[in-house]
Amino acid sequence: MANPPNSDTSKNSAQEKTEENLSKSGSTTGIKNQHKKTKTKKSLREHSNPIVRVFAKSGYAIGIVILVIGGVLAFIASILAV
Repeated sequence: MANPPNSDTSKNSAQEKTEENLSKSGSTTGIKNQHKKTKTKKSLREHSNPIVRVFAKSGYAIGIVILVIGGVLAFIASILAV
């Protein structure tokens, strides 16, 4: 009869294999650093296509204007509520 595998030893051997893989890859901080780094996204306002830049800049400006109008309306509503 064979002895059933001990769960503690299987966990230890799996942990040892993970540590070996990490030491071989040169990373000791963990698995999260093993993923490839993605490219950083640039703003559409800095796009190479001038048409895209115009739409991005105008959309940004329109968003700011809407926020200002909303702030002014909220201010007026709060004064009138008193």
